[in-house]
Amino acid sequence: MFGFENFGYFFYLMISLLIFLFVLSVTFIYLYIQKTKEIRKYKANESALIQGAYFDPITKLPNKLNIDTVIKEQIVRCTRRNKSFFTAIIKIDSLHEVYNHSVEQEIVIEVAKRLLEIVRTEDLVGYILDGSFVIVFNEYLEETNIQTVLRRVNNLLKKELLIDDKAHKIKVSMGLAKYPDNGQNSHEIIKYALLNRKQ
Repeated sequence: MFGFENFGYFFYLMISLLIFLFVLSVTFIYLYIQKTKEIRKYKANESALIQGAYFDPITKLPNKLNIDTVIKEQIVRCTRRNKSFFTAIIKIDSLHEVYNHSVEQEIVIEVAKRLLEIVRTEDLVGYILDGSFVIVFNEYLEETNIQTVLRRVNNLLKKELLIDDKAHKIKVSMGLAKYPDNGQNSHEIIKYALLNRKQ
């Protein structure tokens, strides 16, 4: 017969099994949470590394390395399709007349915002330090339309910038380079645009 002693032993086994399963479940949940945290931390670090490597820390725009990559890809596409594209340089010539580093940064940030308002989403706006911005236009944008964009940029940047309740009027110059006429790679294209700037 199934005696009291057997019932007690069976009950003890059941309780032990439940405790074991509970501890196992808690351990699994803990390990899962820790692993999830590690993955999130890794992704955050990876994102920060990518951000630091390919984007300017002040403007949050694509940096020189990023711009070079985009131009290289654009050259490949244009070569394959027998097309051309334009790259513009917009330089704040009066940036260092401010004599205040924090205000210089605010001017650069404000100019970046204004450029993003004008330039199409399919075109790239980047920053290569010392008040120099780069716009890499899509290969399907015609030169007449680019000149219209640059006129709008010039008109918008003529407006005073209000920083810390003080108005700042900036001077800018712009240069334009065409692939393949003015350069065969990113360095040549940007250099040509920089050297051929006009106010």
